[in-house]
Amino acid sequence: MNVYEEIQKLYSTSERTFAADLDFYIRTGYVFITPQYAIIGKELQGGWHIHLAIGKKSLEQFVLLMPYYLPKIGWARKDGNITWYQTERIIKLCKNR
Repeated sequence: MNVYEEIQKLYSTSERTFAADLDFYIRTGYVFITPQYAIIGKELQGGWHIHLAIGKKSLEQFVLLMPYYLPKIGWARKDGNITWYQTERIIKLCKNR
């Protein structure tokens, strides 16, 4: 399954559309999309919130591409609550993979 197909599958059960999210994050955050991965999100509460990360090593790619350093990185699971992690911890985990 390619990145686009994975995005379609993810949004097939969502009330939101990928087009709407893409529009929002292009205007307010960051968007990194290649044939291998897709990452969208924005700066939120003093950290990088990752709204969507799909594809092989997408978190590692975000660490390399983040617009600038912020002390924390977070993402939400299906319950919608964001879990925050120290950026240094994420960087170390990515380097050890």
